[in-house]
Amino acid sequence: MDDAESSERRVHTSVEVRDGIALLTLRRPEVRNALGTQMRAELRDLAYEFASDSAVRGVILTGEGTSFCSGGDLKEMHALRESSLESGIARYLHDSMATVLALRSLGKPMIAAVNGPAVGAGFGLALLADLRVVAADAWFAAPFVERGLMPDWGLSYSLAEVRGPGEGQIPVAVRRALRC
Repeated sequence: MDDAESSERRVHTSVEVRDGIALLTLRRPEVRNALGTQMRAELRDLAYEFASDSAVRGVILTGEGTSFCSGGDLKEMHALRESSLESGIARYLHDSMATVLALRSLGKPMIAAVNGPAVGAGFGLALLADLRVVAADAWFAAPFVERGLMPDWGLSYSLAEVRGPGEGQIPVAVRRALRC
């Protein structure tokens, strides 16, 4: 992984590789590390880079500031909805799914160091990791239903995989925050 060249392209993430472990930090603390278009692209590109880099043996994913990830960038999503551009919405969904699949097929252990709230797609992002290490004041929530949305970022699948099929859907259906 050519760190200098790669870091020049990154705006919303940072990577530090030490002793074979890549520390990947989400860097949009002003919006609680919301997953916008640029951050999704950076995560997807980094997943491909990590997968093909034999020097990277594992990944730790965390958020800068007090939040792990607040989910999708609502301002970006609202702009897509207001524009009524089906192609923009389709691209948003496609890019999100491509990022989920890239992270899911990393082929190396990934740990989510959940340092604060993980909400919506951020909850899904944390569940993509093989293991989650959770701060005492961190919590998880899936407010999709109250917004009239279906869970994304693989949340339906991952939550059922982690908690079991019956228990996995309860936080999504009733918007109950999970505290660890």
